[in-house]
Amino acid sequence: MTYLCSPPHDAGASPCAAMIRIAIIAPLLLATGTGANAEICIIPTDDVVQARTAKCLLSIDGMLLVDDRCNFRVSPDGHRTTLDAGQDYAEVNVTPRGAAIGFWNRGVGRRDRLTSLGLVTRVDSTGAYCYHDRRFDMCASDYLTCKCGPNELYGCMPAHAD
Repeated sequence: MTYLCSPPHDAGASPCAAMIRIAIIAPLLLATGTGANAEICIIPTDDVVQARTAKCLLSIDGMLLVDDRCNFRVSPDGHRTTLDAGQDYAEVNVTPRGAAIGFWNRGVGRRDRLTSLGLVTRVDSTGAYCYHDRRFDMCASDYLTCKCGPNELYGCMPAHAD
């Protein structure tokens, strides 16, 4: 039998063991991508409040900006929905009177300066959670969640988050 490096007596200490670890870990790192916008969550859920990521679509003024997995959150009371795809961030806030208002960060990658896109309507679509108006389309489907960690609430939100 031919070896690229000699068979070790202690597999943990050999250069071959290090190469094997790299060969196993490298594809995992490539699969997650260094610029990935969505958390790595693999547990399917039908509960939109429990979702952490989703298949997201965001279109503003007829221009498709997001058509990929993204971080997606719906508050437990349903009054706030956020779609975070890194560069593009959108949210819908429902007022106490039930009016829904859409906001977008204009693609600048920040969440603190949002532009109002006016009143939007919740659209019931099979398996998708959508808001729409003449300028704004935001939908999410194919929800995934992660195993919650310590100090996280339902939906894996940090205990100190809104």
